[in-house]
Amino acid sequence: MKNISINKNSIRKDFKKFFCIMKWTLVISVVGILQISAVGTYAQTVKISLSTDEIALEQIFKHIEQKSEFLFNYLDSDVNDVKAQVNVKDATIEEVMTQALKNTNLTYSIHDRHITVFRYAQQQVGKKITGRILDQNGEPVTGANVVEKGSANGSITDADGNFSLLVKENAILVISFVGYVTQEIAIGNRTTLDVSLQEDTQALEEIVVVGYGTTRKNDLSMSVASIKTNQAMRSQSGDINSILQGRLSGLTIQKNGGDPLSGATYTIRGKGSRDDSGILWVVDGVPGAPYNWDDVVSVTVLKDAASAAIYGAQVGSGGVIMITTKQAEAGKVKIEANVSHGYKNAWRLPEVVTAQQYTQIWKDMAASTDITINIPVAYDPTKFPYGGVTRTDWIDEVFRTGQTQHYSVSLSGGSESIKALASFSYDKNEGTLLNTWSESLGTKLDLDFRITKWLNFSERASLAYGNGQGDVGNGSHTGLLTAAILYPRSATVYEYNEDGTPVYNEDGTQKFGGIIPLWASAQGIA
Repeated sequence: MKNISINKNSIRKDFKKFFCIMKWTLVISVVGILQISAVGTYAQTVKISLSTDEIALEQIFKHIEQKSEFLFNYLDSDVNDVKAQVNVKDATIEEVMTQALKNTNLTYSIHDRHITVFRYAQQQVGKKITGRILDQNGEPVTGANVVEKGSANGSITDADGNFSLLVKENAILVISFVGYVTQEIAIGNRTTLDVSLQEDTQALEEIVVVGYGTTRKNDLSMSVASIKTNQAMRSQSGDINSILQGRLSGLTIQKNGGDPLSGATYTIRGKGSRDDSGILWVVDGVPGAPYNWDDVVSVTVLKDAASAAIYGAQVGSGGVIMITTKQAEAGKVKIEANVSHGYKNAWRLPEVVTAQQYTQIWKDMAASTDITINIPVAYDPTKFPYGGVTRTDWIDEVFRTGQTQHYSVSLSGGSESIKALASFSYDKNEGTLLNTWSESLGTKLDLDFRITKWLNFSERASLAYGNGQGDVGNGSHTGLLTAAILYPRSATVYEYNEDGTPVYNEDGTQKFGGIIPLWASAQGIA
């Protein structure tokens, strides 16, 4: 028989180690449970101190959001013109909301950190719907939009995919999220709803133009953004900038002021180099070719370095924007026309002192120092009263209501053997500053010949012409705008005699005025 020796000290140490592990496991578990409980009871534990006068209810909501993690959902029409007063210290959110909504026809509901404010009538004729949004793999979808169809009533899912929404009876919910197929679900008698979203495979199958060919989006290894234009987009009054503005991720379009000759600046994913390499525009495979924006069918943006592999050194680091235009189609002759007319005005114009205020500035400056300052006679109303009267607002004189005009027409048709497309466009843009304008004319002709089943011949011809006048007020110390601000408001646009009769040039046109009238200059006033 084998003798077995037992080391009591070793057993005692093992037990101590085991109980130590159990003790720390218990502590960690309790802390975790407390943290979970804290998350679930945020509305009961957070304390808010707020003191306001009677202000707009929407402003009170903003104060609460700044002092806590709560976010408010409401309809503007429900809170417009509603005022309230809150005066609380270390109060719960329920106490704050009770004061804020006192003497109103509004109530609220709290779901986690989201507070929904609505009218009592909604609660009486509707019901509360709760649910969870998952993807096709059973994972929660965070930030999905859940909207009652035909209204602005909606909510978004939290980190666990949960949502809560007060809706009308027999409502239809529209559930959407980027990259997934939008679903419409009739509520019926249900009060809970679990929805599984499916990936939008159609978007991945979309054909995009890349370089010298086409491919499907889900086959791409480079970063590409694309958009297909429709008739509604092309019918907008504007240009290609207005079509693309805010529609392509990673593409920033910045208008360079109101000068009719200044275009827009395009930036793809920020500036790619310190020398500000420009973006390469490719139209139907031809770099830098002209186009009529009414003919644009699709726009593709190549965002990364892969674009340089296609077009080489001429790309630089700016990226590539590829435009595909209409092509000739067989069939009956089809005519499309687009006419638009718009108006534009400058806003937030500078305010300039009046002639009376300007002469007072000279007077105050002379009185505020011990140094003798000789006020020019032209700005001393005691010696030259004419200079203290405001006659002209030069800012108003140099600005105007500008007009934009756009006309385009295209014809296409033919047979399988020969088909053609011709388009014509004309644009005129009046700047808001006087004597600034731009004018452009563009034509395009496409001819396609099918000689045999395996041989096609195509001809493309395009012409663009532009003219205009601009860049008249960009100087910081010179230019039209600076002159309009500095020119004395006692002066007039046209020259007049002392008795008020107009002064004419030799050719019979009325003479333009100066800072000092000619009759005053003749008397030695300067």
